This record gives sequence, C-alpha cells and structure tokens, in this order.
Amino acid sequence: MTKQGEAGMDKEILEKTYLNQLRDFINQIDGRLVFETVDASAMLKSGQNKFFQTLIDSAVAIELFSSVQKMADALHISKPSLERWRLGKSAPHPIARPSIFRFLRDTASLKISELKKTI
Repeated sequence: MTKQGEAGMDKEILEKTYLNQLRDFINQIDGRLVFETVDASAMLKSGQNKFFQTLIDSAVAIELFSSVQKMADALHISKPSLERWRLGKSAPHPIARPSIFRFLRDTASLKISELKKTI
C-alpha cells in the first residue's frame, strides 16, 4: 500500500473515532436530559455539579469548539467562568443546565453532520 493510501486510511480511522466520541458525548447529554426531565428535583440535589464538570471537560477534550475561549463565547460566559465549571469550583444554576446541555448536544450533532459529508 502506498503512503498516500495509508494516510487516507489513517484519516478515515481518526474521523470515525471522532464521530464515535461525538456520539458518546450526545448520548451522555441525552441521558442526563431524560433524567432531569423525569426527576426535576435531581437538578437541585448536591453532587450534580460533578456531572456538569465532566460534561464540560468532555466537550473541551473532544474539541467541540476550536478553543476554550470560543466555547465560552458560544455559551455567552467568560473564559474564567468556564474554567471554574471545568474544575468543579462552580456550575451554572440548575435551571440553566438543560439549555446548556441542548446547546452542546446540537453543536455536537452539527459537527457529526459536517464530518459525515467528508467521509
């Protein structure tokens, strides 16, 4: 196989891996939205900030946005606020979280659609 052929296969494998990461991210959000819709009081229970911290950290890890600053801008918050969310030092009000979940899910879905066009 030529180097060009190998590079093409490597790119395809990377794209499929990234697609799977995005799908896992969406499934994580969808599961949480169902849970919080069924049990609205769950949003107010202690310990829920850990899930939010994990979600934001996952969004950064899979590069849902090209930079942390762009993610903060898209969420209409400051970069320091986003960093506090990532570190688990604070989290948005529980009532705002479902909207943030939906926004992140929609952003990941859009990335999947765009990536599928290139595969």
